[in-house]
Amino acid sequence: SALFREGLSALLGELGHEVVATAADAPGALAAILEHRPDVAVLDVRMPPNHAHDGAEVAAEVRRRTPEVGVLLLSQHVETRLSVEPSEARGLRCCKVDSVCSAGINCKELPGLAPGE
Repeated sequence: SALFREGLSALLGELGHEVVATAADAPGALAAILEHRPDVAVLDVRMPPNHAHDGAEVAAEVRRRTPEVGVLLLSQHVETRLSVEPSEARGLRCCKVDSVCSAGINCKELPGLAPGE
């Protein structure tokens, strides 16, 4: 959602990270990642236009085309069968948003975030 996207962008900026782009949908996210080649791309598993596993598909494509870009794949869904399990089937790791936020996890320590993982 736009609210979550803008809130996360603002939070990362306040923490001293440079946010080079945001995107409202999966095609826009892939285009921005390929253009900017960020250190880390943060994606939601379920993104427009289909609200299915578009974000996971982008993450897999980013891994294939730009292995130097770390990917943090998030899910806001409570049921892991809707997000985590399909992502893992693609060879991706997925973190539930509430788990990351409530645990105060340091993103640098998350598995799969380092380039090439």
